[in-house]
Amino acid sequence: MRVKCLYILVFLFVSFPLILYVYNFGKYNISGDPEKWAFFGDYVGGVYSVVLAGIITYLTYKLNNIGETKKEKRELLKILYATISEFNLFPLNNQEHLNDFLLQVYSSELTLNDKKLFRELISMYDYYLSLNNNTCEKDVQKEQNILNLLKAKYNE
Repeated sequence: MRVKCLYILVFLFVSFPLILYVYNFGKYNISGDPEKWAFFGDYVGGVYSVVLAGIITYLTYKLNNIGETKKEKRELLKILYATISEFNLFPLNNQEHLNDFLLQVYSSELTLNDKKLFRELISMYDYYLSLNNNTCEKDVQKEQNILNLLKAKYNE
């Protein structure tokens, strides 16, 4: 429905200057005089060049924003991946390091915009906290699953 309305709006938007021209100058027959066709071409070119320049500027702006958002999201995923990989390589014994990880996770919530991933990262924090306090065993499969999830999100 929304796409159909968009097509109708685009059609009306594109055809409006032509309809206006025909309405204003329609009482005359179609001319064989190239000079009159040149005037018509100037009119159409003048109207549509401004309209198209505005549309292209807007689309460029939107595409640039999308690219920047994706770039920021990928950088954040790289940082989280590196942090978790570091936890897997070195023994945990620093609560401050874990708190930094939690801060990274919470600060990335809006950028990532993925509730499942956010819950998994919080779960990893809880897991590392338990591991740090020696209240659970190392779960290599859990660590690999979160790394695979981060890789998949990075490659989207």
